[in-house]
Amino acid sequence: MKNNLTNQNENIFNLFREWMPNDRRSAKDFFFASFSLSAIFWLILLFPGLLFLNEPHAAWSTLITAAVILINFVVWCLGVPLVWAHSVFQISIVVLIIFNALHMGGVASPAMVWLGIVPILPFFVVSRRWSYFWIFITFFVVLSMFFAQSKGLIDTGDTGSPALWATMIGLLAITQAMLVITYDSANSEHIRNIKTKNEQLRNLTDRLQIVNADKDKFLATVSHELRTPLNVVIGYLNLLNSNRQLPSQASEQIKHALNSSSLLLTVVNDLLDYTQIKQGQLAFVPQTIQLKNVIFEAHSALVSKASEQKLAYFLELSDKLPTWAHIDPNRLTQIIFNLLSNAIKFTPKGFVELRADYIPNNASSGNLHLCVTDSGVGIPLESQQSVFEPFVQLDNQHRTTQDDALRGNGLGLSIVESLIRGWGGSIQLLSTPNQGTCFEVWLPFDTVHPKKGYSQGSADHFADKVFTDNLKVLIVDDHALNRMVAAATIHQYLPNAVMDEAKNGFEALEKMSTQLYDVVLMDLVMPDMTGTEVVRRIRIESPAPYQNVRVVAFTANLSEAARKECHEIGITEMLPKPLNREALIQTLRNNSV
Repeated sequence: MKNNLTNQNENIFNLFREWMPNDRRSAKDFFFASFSLSAIFWLILLFPGLLFLNEPHAAWSTLITAAVILINFVVWCLGVPLVWAHSVFQISIVVLIIFNALHMGGVASPAMVWLGIVPILPFFVVSRRWSYFWIFITFFVVLSMFFAQSKGLIDTGDTGSPALWATMIGLLAITQAMLVITYDSANSEHIRNIKTKNEQLRNLTDRLQIVNADKDKFLATVSHELRTPLNVVIGYLNLLNSNRQLPSQASEQIKHALNSSSLLLTVVNDLLDYTQIKQGQLAFVPQTIQLKNVIFEAHSALVSKASEQKLAYFLELSDKLPTWAHIDPNRLTQIIFNLLSNAIKFTPKGFVELRADYIPNNASSGNLHLCVTDSGVGIPLESQQSVFEPFVQLDNQHRTTQDDALRGNGLGLSIVESLIRGWGGSIQLLSTPNQGTCFEVWLPFDTVHPKKGYSQGSADHFADKVFTDNLKVLIVDDHALNRMVAAATIHQYLPNAVMDEAKNGFEALEKMSTQLYDVVLMDLVMPDMTGTEVVRRIRIESPAPYQNVRVVAFTANLSEAARKECHEIGITEMLPKPLNREALIQTLRNNSV
């Protein structure tokens, strides 16, 4: 029933819009037209009734007022401003009330009850201020009538017959009902517009959610497709870099190529991680690594860039640093690289320095303390907080040239802060304009001891290491080059290892069901069957000891969802692509039987 009334009111409003001129179709116009036409109708209807009740003064005054309101309405339709037309309407009603009150008992006249609706009409037609103005007018009329009556200036003998009182009160109730109907008619159009807008917003939200899902799917695909060739490039460059028989010039060129590849990987990671940060899905993959090596390689990635700008480029590694750490090497590299690249970018001359120290908490854990200092242009105090916001780039005339490859995308420091916060660490910025800047970082981590065969003093010479472990390893990846890089890396450092390969999920499932491996390197994203599905089926369908095979995820998909799924099926370690050779060898040896 409520919907039927709403539809009827809406139909009334739509008919009005069709009937009125184009410039007279607003809700206020609708209220004014409704009040005017209702007043004309009821005043004309009152004329014979008042004559019947022997009230000629009242009868003729209502007819004259109806004529004035009709003329006023026609003039308004022809273009007179609403505020003027409404003022004439109000004055006509007030004059009619005062005239009849003077002839029918003054303040006690039944006509005085109509003063109650006079301030209501301006509220809908003009504004709240006009409503207050007419409240003052009605109050003034009542006081003036009372004063005149108390002085004997008004005849109070005849207050009208009971029929007249009943007529006035009845018409007042009808007027109030008309006011409600008029308001509902105009308001129903407003409600319909709100519902239409809400429906449009819902449709837009649905489309945006679809687009956002497509974007996430696209970024996941891009992540995999970008990291896969980078894995091959960095893998082979690492193998070449470990070859001591190459000429020194070739070794130097390979180092530069490796550093540039690492730079590219960091840029790719920054762009992809930004989306994960917004979604709260930033993933960390701790691995057992040689800490000094990771810091040294992250620092070395920008040696050539610092040299191009003729900057002194320093690295200070404290003797307190543990050789081994259980830490995410890629996230640590991202933090160091972004801080150093930012320092180089804003240091036209002078130096850039990275210092690394260790602050122990207990025998097995502590904090890595990093300090990146430069003699650059510094950051004004009012801009120091904004540098951690995404896509913010300080416009500074002392910054390196516009074609500088390190100019960046404005994500570096924002991602650094997010990584550190997600890590559970902290960062502090100290800077003085025209003197330099210092970023201090504290990162908690656990110290570990290698399983076997590693010398505590050999952290800087991993490339020369050869281990004698007898391992049987299955490498599962749908890209042949990825399998070749992994196999070559394993063979270089574990020459006694026996390696097998599977190019898809079904082949891996068949081999893992019939052969016993010490470790399986499993890619998670494959076209026929995901790596997690292969492992799940092995755990459920294969008998012991095949179902208990140790599996290490080797993948470009490092999302939190992937990590959770791996953990649920017993994959406790993940190695990101591109591979870190030290982390790969250490993980294989830690998972060997």
